[in-house]
Amino acid sequence: MADSKSFEDQFDHDPNAVYEEEDADLDLGPDDEFADTQPSPSAQREKRPHSPAVPKGGCFGGLLKVVLSLSLIVFCYFYLFKPEKFTAIQTKITDLVSAEKDAEAPVLSLGGTDRPVLEFSGISTPQQKVSVPSVILHGSGILSDFTTAAKQKPSLNSYLISADGITFETLDMHHNLVKNMIADWAGETDEQKISEILQMPYKTFFNRTSASLLSQTLLKRLGLTPVNTDQMISQSPVHIMAAVYPKLKSAMAVKKTVQEQIRTIEPISSFLIYICHDNSECMASWDLLIDMLGVKQFAKRLEKAPETIYTGK
Repeated sequence: MADSKSFEDQFDHDPNAVYEEEDADLDLGPDDEFADTQPSPSAQREKRPHSPAVPKGGCFGGLLKVVLSLSLIVFCYFYLFKPEKFTAIQTKITDLVSAEKDAEAPVLSLGGTDRPVLEFSGISTPQQKVSVPSVILHGSGILSDFTTAAKQKPSLNSYLISADGITFETLDMHHNLVKNMIADWAGETDEQKISEILQMPYKTFFNRTSASLLSQTLLKRLGLTPVNTDQMISQSPVHIMAAVYPKLKSAMAVKKTVQEQIRTIEPISSFLIYICHDNSECMASWDLLIDMLGVKQFAKRLEKAPETIYTGK
């Protein structure tokens, strides 16, 4: 106590001062804390009947101690029992301090190779790995099947991901997607050269690939069952027609032009034509679908030259 008193005797006390946390932690007695403001013993005896004067800073200092104590208790609680929240709070505090420092710092040019430049498209969120749908597409001639080709050229899988994301409302994009996929798959853009690689007519391969892709993506999500045969779908053509009709009708309603409507119908139309193989009973389902959709005037073009819908020829 002697050391404490000697320290307090030299301390120039200001009643209106706000103390730092280290001052608040000192456990001073009531006599030591306000030693300089104590009156002489004779003055104390004279003023004893009256209440002693309370320094103006006394209430505030006591309140500050209570607040600091509670803060310390909360801090320890989160540190011991809620470490994840403690880490989050610590991170926020660090970010705030860093933001203030960055605001005061001059803007520097980040040239050179000190920091990589990252380019984001769309929302700048951490990229998530997109799963590639399991789709079997057969090759032809010297063109290997799609799965084998994608192992040698992984970028091909992006076509399967895009195809799996097509809906009836975006079905008008299917034709061009398949066309670009075959060109990338074969490594050629000229249809005649692709035919030489395939050792079969380009149109035949295109129709088979388009129908197979639809059966394993859009039609599968519709509840139909894909099979690895020329039928493509285990359900009958009548069943397929009944399932796709309301979806096509709804998709056509949001299209602004007749051309967009026909392009929406074409992939499903060509699918039914491909699996029917000129079977009259099967083609009756296709004919009924075209009639119910109100595009009977385009029936011949859809059946004989569907590719002209996209070229405008």
